[in-house]
Parts: sequence; structure tokens; C-alpha cells
Amino acid sequence: MLDYFELTEVKEQGGKLLFCLDEKYHIPESFERSDYKAKGFTNGKSIQDFPIRGKAVILHVRRRKWLDKKTGKVLTSSWDLNAEGTRYPRLVRICNPYPEHPLF
Repeated sequence: MLDYFELTEVKEQGGKLLFCLDEKYHIPESFERSDYKAKGFTNGKSIQDFPIRGKAVILHVRRRKWLDKKTGKVLTSSWDLNAEGTRYPRLVRICNPYPEHPLF
């Protein structure tokens, strides 16, 4: 997940930890060759993750919007954020401090 997104903010809110992630400024390889311009972000999606030290964890992920200057269409990426076979984000797999005891 951190290959595609940058951690922009971490804050405690209502007893929960909120991690804000914005898509990096890289035009997705899946897009057709064209002239693109970054055009802000989507509203974002909140994903509940495993707790840290007893506090609920929310990942708020915003995808970048891209304007195709030739067609005028606005596109967004379509990254698969979930770890294979789960509903949990790939970030959890990266952060597991006990690889000998996989979480999934």
C-alpha cells in the first residue's frame, strides 16, 4: 500500500488513530499514453484496520484524480488495496512485527 500512497497525517480523534494517506504523484501504468495533469483527490475511503495498543485504527485513503488534457476526461487509479484473500489492507501485512505468525 505504501508503494502507492504517502502518509500525510496521523492524528488521534475520538479515541481512534486516524492515518491519512494520499496517492503519490505517479501516473498509473494502466492509463493509456496521453498528457495528464493532476486534478486534486477523490473524497477518500475510510478503512478500519487492526487496533494499535488498544486504539481503533482508521486508514483514510484518497486517490488522485488525473485530467486527460486531450479528451477532457478525469480518471482515477484502481489499486487493489486489500491483502489477498482478505478484506484487510496490504499495509497490515507490511506492519506485522511477527512474520512467523501471519495475521492472515
